[in-house]
This record gives sequence, C-alpha cells and structure tokens, in this order.
Amino acid sequence: MDTETAQLHVTVGDGRRLRVRISGVRGGPLVIAHHGTPGSGLPLPAAIEDVAAKGLLLATVDRAGFGESDRLPGRQVAHVAADTAAVADALGVERFRVWGWSGGGPHALACAALLPDRVEAVATLGGVAPYDGEGLDWMGGMGEANLAEFGAAVASADKLEEFLAEERREVLASRPEQLVELLASLLSQPDRDAMDETTSAYFYASFADGLSGSHHGWLDDDLAFVRGWGFDPATITAPTLIVHGQHDLMVPISHARWMARRIPHAVVWISPDDGHISPLPKISRVHEWLLGQDRQT
Repeated sequence: MDTETAQLHVTVGDGRRLRVRISGVRGGPLVIAHHGTPGSGLPLPAAIEDVAAKGLLLATVDRAGFGESDRLPGRQVAHVAADTAAVADALGVERFRVWGWSGGGPHALACAALLPDRVEAVATLGGVAPYDGEGLDWMGGMGEANLAEFGAAVASADKLEEFLAEERREVLASRPEQLVELLASLLSQPDRDAMDETTSAYFYASFADGLSGSHHGWLDDDLAFVRGWGFDPATITAPTLIVHGQHDLMVPISHARWMARRIPHAVVWISPDDGHISPLPKISRVHEWLLGQDRQT
C-alpha cells in the first residue's frame, strides 16, 4: 500500500483556493472530514492512525475563511457541497464518504443532501441542528460561552464580529494547557477528563491554525448556523450515523435527537458517558461504520 500524508491547494469554481490535507492510502476509499468551529483541517491523530490501518484515504479541508482557505462571505452551510465535490474531483474520486464533528456536522450533512449521487454515507459527531428546527430549543442546555457567542450571532453580524475578534485574540494569546480554562463553561466532566496533554495540544494547534489569518471563517460559520442552511436534512437518502454524547455542553443532546427524528432511517449512537470532545478517540468505529455502507451494491 502507498501510505501518504501531504498537503495541496484546490481551486474551486469561483476561483477560491482551499487547503486540503490528505492522509492514509492513495487509492483507498475516500473519506472527507469536516472540522469543528473554530479550527482547521488539521487531522485528528487518531484518524490518521486509523485510516492508515484500514487502507482509507482521508481528506481534511480548511473550510472557507479558515486557515489557508479563501473566504466566502455570506456563505450558507449548503455552499460546502460544491467545495467538497471539487476536492474529490482533484483527488480523482467520484464517490466518497463524509463525516463532520461539531460545526463540521451540518457541513457533512450538506454534502449528503446535495451530492446524493456521490456520497456513499455520512456521519456526524456532536453535530449542530438547524437553528429554525421546529420544536427545538436551539440554545437550551448550552454552556455560558456558547450562549454569549450565539446570542451575538442572532443579534447582528456586527455584534458577532466584535465578539469573535476578542475571542480570537484570547485564543492566540493562550497556551495549550490553558484551553480547559478558556473553555470551562463548555466542558462537562467527561470532556475535562479527555483534555489530556496530547488532546489539548491538538485542539490548540487546530484553533491557532484555523484562526491564523483572521476570525472570519468563525464568523461565517456562526452566521450560517443561525440562518437558513440552504437544504433540508430530511432530504438525505444516504446512510446516516448520528453520534452524540449525553453530557455535551457545546451542542446539547437535543440537537442529535431532533436530527434523528428528521433524517430518514438515521442510525443513532448516544453515549451516556461522553460529552463533546470525549467521543473523538472513537473515530475508528465511525470509519468502520462508514466503510460498511456501500450504495453501489
């Protein structure tokens, strides 16, 4: 097998460039992963190890405005589908699987909804639900920091701009060992336990990388979450896996339950012992599930 870890830039239809990292085995089944908010396409160490072991090719993409990817102001969640298709095209792959964590969850679902002939299966881990979801108290159960952040997003783009500019300054001025303190109101006990030295270093590196140029990717993500997504999750026909921790304070469990009711035939894994970050080391199980879904047969 030809094991590969590399970086490339892909130009999409409107001329923007996206940074893509690829890990795993060239020629293996392609999995495209969508990172959380804020952050970058810096791949999870556990994901790199697992795709190599399983013979998969993993592509992780800096979403528009994050890291080295050009910004797309005013984007909807739906816009990511065309960008993802362009990445698969650049890799010479027609059909692929997708997963997304946290803020990446809706973006993975957008690919499944809008690229039905290309997406074999989709998984979300701690993924957010639509802000206008009928019967959903979207901010109910969120930690204090998220209530402030999304309260600003709902109020106005200007208020969110001011809020996130300061948040970015705090993140970039901190150190990995200070992340637990910075995220204190968003970390349940399982997440605090998961934030060991290695995990803290990974998230700090991802945040610093994603926010290196500006906070505008973060801004555009938040605004996209609280406005129309540009697609209805109920239209997804690909096999769908929803993974969520019972003790999630960043994206409360109510989001997963709403999505489970909305997406036809969704498979739901609720962990009673996990929060938002603690499920990530189990990405191997997600890859295994994705591999087990094959719409071509």
